[in-house]
Amino acid sequence: MTMRSEVITAPELHEADQDFISSMLLKYVPLFREHMDRGAGDLIGDLEEIIEHRLWERVGYDSLEAYSREHLKHSEEWCREVVRIYRHDWTPKQRETGTVAELAAAVELARRQVDPEAEEFVDPKGAAAPKGERVGITNPLEETKNSNPGILRRLARSRPDLLDKVETGELSPNAAAVEAGFRRPMKSIPVDTPENAVRALLKVFPEADLEEAFRKRKAQ
Repeated sequence: MTMRSEVITAPELHEADQDFISSMLLKYVPLFREHMDRGAGDLIGDLEEIIEHRLWERVGYDSLEAYSREHLKHSEEWCREVVRIYRHDWTPKQRETGTVAELAAAVELARRQVDPEAEEFVDPKGAAAPKGERVGITNPLEETKNSNPGILRRLARSRPDLLDKVETGELSPNAAAVEAGFRRPMKSIPVDTPENAVRALLKVFPEADLEEAFRKRKAQ
């Protein structure tokens, strides 16, 4: 969504501008429940603008957490993870064609794949990460590291060549883990409707293979 810069930067808002921002923010109320087919890139662009310019303050909220809980029905952490996965884990093709449903499913998949040995992150190269809340992270790699500590430790031990590719941005931590054999290749499948689930599966498997899998399932 493109917004006029003066609406964002003006210290005093005209009533019409305030109403414009309010209506824009409140469009998010049904996003994750009724607009799951919307392009993920549109969502991320809008969400990043809200975060960057602290637009929740313009409609009476004192934090992104409060705004997110009421209107998105998700936490601030969830919103930031959506942005991280889209920007740093998804391929260019996924960013071009992925839907909100697929992005939401990717967040849940990432949560289920958390490495059981992951505790406080220690940089595999030897530098301990600072404790406490991490504020103002601007390096995408640093943010990615701290979201995948267990994977990076394992790569440092057994596949330092792949760790180097992660650090240069050539591979995501998840892709490196798959290549190293730590994880099985997995795709995010939206489960809001059968149609969306099938559409996502058809991006991975030929239709004939899926039909055969269903036939075998019925025969069991």
